[in-house]
Amino acid sequence: MLPLVNVEELNEQNFPDAFLRIRMLELAQGPILTDGVKSLHVSLNHLHRRIGLRVGAGISLSSLDEILLQALSSRAKEAWKAEQ
Repeated sequence: MLPLVNVEELNEQNFPDAFLRIRMLELAQGPILTDGVKSLHVSLNHLHRRIGLRVGAGISLSSLDEILLQALSSRAKEAWKAEQ
């Protein structure tokens, strides 16, 4: 999930911002984690345990704004179809 929110390395300094970015993504497209039965939001504890994790170095992805807009647009289109 970190590359999707444009975070290559999780550390104490960017931890709050990374959490907010992940939560915005979850609010836009729904929870990404599951316990096998139900969907779960990433918690502070989930993320804090991963401090030091480095991922996606050099991966070119869309900006977070573009990803969020695309997710919201997709959900709006689904709602539109459901209403017809």
